[in-house]
Amino acid sequence: MFTSLTGSTTAEKVASLGRAAAAGYRAFSVALPPPAARNQGQAYQRDVRQMLEALRSGSKAAFDFVLEVGASLTPGDAASVAATIEPLHPVWFDEPSLSGIEDRRNGHFLSPHTWNSMRLMMSCSH
Repeated sequence: MFTSLTGSTTAEKVASLGRAAAAGYRAFSVALPPPAARNQGQAYQRDVRQMLEALRSGSKAAFDFVLEVGASLTPGDAASVAATIEPLHPVWFDEPSLSGIEDRRNGHFLSPHTWNSMRLMMSCSH
């Protein structure tokens, strides 16, 4: 069973996880915090990893997580966050960045090959 976690802070999301797990859910959609600015680097990566670690440590049960960012990351931040969270085995990293034409207008380009490889890496790492 799959549901979305609620809350804007890590503590609120951990509490939401506890309630949903008690109701029988084992897979969760988690909204990542929006970046304060573009190209956040290691500080943002650390925050995302700590949030996911807190969710994982909240229970001994095996849970699956889909991480949602709403295409708010730059291609570089998306790739860095994907590499940072890969050892935690999320099921999916959903729409981390705009791709193709949208990014070219902003001077960034994430090729379809890179985009698909990042999605494949995230979906197969479990």
